[in-house]
Amino acid sequence: MAHNSDYTHIWAESSDGINDWEVARALGRSSHDWGQLCGDQRWDDTLQQWVRVNAINKWARFKPICYNQHNELTDAQFKGKLSDNTNNIFFGLKIASNRTLSTDIGTWVHLHDATYTYIPPDGTANAPFRITDFTSIETPQTGYDSLAVPNPSGQFTTQQGYYTKSLDGIQAQYDPSNIRGVDLARILVPTQGSLTDVMSRTFPCILVSSPEDDEHYFTALDYDSGANPVPRPLYYGGTYLVGSWLANFNKPVYNSSLNPFRANTSGLKMTLFFIALPSSLYIDTYGHPCLDSGKQYDLYDNWFDVADMDGFIGPSIPVPFPNAINQNLTLVEYYAGVRVKAVDMLVTRQGSTIDSIGLTFAQEQMDSRTLSWSATIYAEYTAPTSGAGPSPAPLRTITGQTGGVISAETFDAVQDFGVFGGLQPGGIISGSIRTTVNDAGTTLTNDTHFRFTIQ
Repeated sequence: MAHNSDYTHIWAESSDGINDWEVARALGRSSHDWGQLCGDQRWDDTLQQWVRVNAINKWARFKPICYNQHNELTDAQFKGKLSDNTNNIFFGLKIASNRTLSTDIGTWVHLHDATYTYIPPDGTANAPFRITDFTSIETPQTGYDSLAVPNPSGQFTTQQGYYTKSLDGIQAQYDPSNIRGVDLARILVPTQGSLTDVMSRTFPCILVSSPEDDEHYFTALDYDSGANPVPRPLYYGGTYLVGSWLANFNKPVYNSSLNPFRANTSGLKMTLFFIALPSSLYIDTYGHPCLDSGKQYDLYDNWFDVADMDGFIGPSIPVPFPNAINQNLTLVEYYAGVRVKAVDMLVTRQGSTIDSIGLTFAQEQMDSRTLSWSATIYAEYTAPTSGAGPSPAPLRTITGQTGGVISAETFDAVQDFGVFGGLQPGGIISGSIRTTVNDAGTTLTNDTHFRFTIQ
């Protein structure tokens, strides 16, 4: 057996096989007992039971795993038994404890619960101890590494994004030189499949959930290639992409005109993950990844509500990036030039009709220029229920258009809707206002949410 100078990396040479004392030294253990080394455990005299010691780096590609075989494992077998894979156990790691992730998109809400819990063997017939699990019989120079890290890697470099703009600086990449860490990408690669082929159809995505954990939305990330960010797979143009990605918050929920997020919201949860598309049929002519071969569910142009997709079978199971799970996110207001500063609503006849919605705009650093502007207002009505508060009802949508010229620092606009009847006290009017301002030939667009309870 061979090792580096500080025993962080050990491997078997074809001539001498594996050596338990070098394994013990690499793990910082005094015991040479296979059960203690492979089971990552020790006997506690006080508790009179075996306890975990967490000496094994779970991100090492070659480490003891549960597999009902006494002989050495092949490299492919380290992925785990099919029955374990079905239960989200890969490479000895349970993705989300007591949770199941599958191609059913409804299960993707559990991405925030991912822990990648290591499950060492217990010495039974279904999970015997094998000291040879610390090395590879196919690639003898590759073995257990106490400093190994997972592949691909991903992280959020900031926890503040801009409402109606983006969360920038997201890191996501696959490193082909990382041969000692757990290769999470191979979760999505068939046994005889090509890694580069699958990675050319593997896209990084983000799941964002409300502070109350009752709303969950996901979309694909854009590769920040410069002035025009575009969706890209992790392997593109014959190379693994290196650089930054961004999550675009300036797009609607699928089959809706509404942006799912609100400005100045803190306590949001976000998790970075990746999915593999089954074939090029899931990528449209613009290079956009889609959830279906019919290319109806475009991950580039839309956010998707997980609740609406419950029961929909997606292209693959989602695989979370280990260092980007259940992170906090705050969305702050972003504006350029002109923004909606306040929204007011005039409701008459004891809440039976909307007469108007008033908007207060603000032009930052006004320099006495005259700007042309317009606003499109989308509003939905949710009727109340007796004693239970508001509940969804068949939604009705109204759209209005206003226009004019402004030259003051703060200015107001009123949109008359006419009669929008059937409103009841306790009902809720909610929606968004999209303003478009032409400032010396430059068009600026901003979205603002509103929500009112009918009195």
